Amino acid sequence: AGVFATADRGVTWVASNTGLTDLVVNAVAVDPNNAMTVFAGTGSGGLFRSLDGGANWAASNTGLSSLDVRGIAFDPATANRVFVATRSGMYRSIDGGATWSGANTGLNDPILNDVTFDPSDAETIYAATVNDSVYRSINGGDSWQRRNSGMNADTIAKVRAVAGLSRVYAVSPGDADDGRFPGVYVSENRGDTWTLLNTGISPETSQALLVLPDGLSLVGTRGGGVFRR
Repeated sequence: AGVFATADRGVTWVASNTGLTDLVVNAVAVDPNNAMTVFAGTGSGGLFRSLDGGANWAASNTGLSSLDVRGIAFDPATANRVFVATRSGMYRSIDGGATWSGANTGLNDPILNDVTFDPSDAETIYAATVNDSVYRSINGGDSWQRRNSGMNADTIAKVRAVAGLSRVYAVSPGDADDGRFPGVYVSENRGDTWTLLNTGISPETSQALLVLPDGLSLVGTRGGGVFRR
């Protein structure tokens, strides 16, 4: 049903879809450097950008080869630098989304679910893939390396880093074809090694992840609600 906006902390919501030609929205993100700039990633219409807080939208797909956008990440330190994760690879913009170019060196799986910056180091970026777990870049997306030691899951839905720490969380819905373990994975060394952390979570099929600035972590599951750590 598109994008909905609230001005009273979630008490009431109104549709905010003017100019949005695809209402299947996979991701939405607000520019931390300018709260009036909002991006929405759709399932078949690509990326849409709003410069007025979501009141109006316009397509922003120049350079994108996939119009199925699954993740959006604004650089917390550098204005106008944005990454989007699509079903055909990673794309980077240095002009606030006006144009895009591929950023896939070393990324062996181009089918992506998510992208996020390390809030403490804007040169460190994580990508969640469908078939190849987690990738990390330590040079602003110029190149990527797979980082899945200890992770018994190929499909990662979301990945988030904790500000001020070396901790990273990744959630997996599991892999139905090979029975690999779903749930929450945690790394204490920026993704070099991972540990499955499902104690207290039921069911373990995890698909949403939020890490707040104070380190509080929330995981959304399929059928079990929300869990907090």
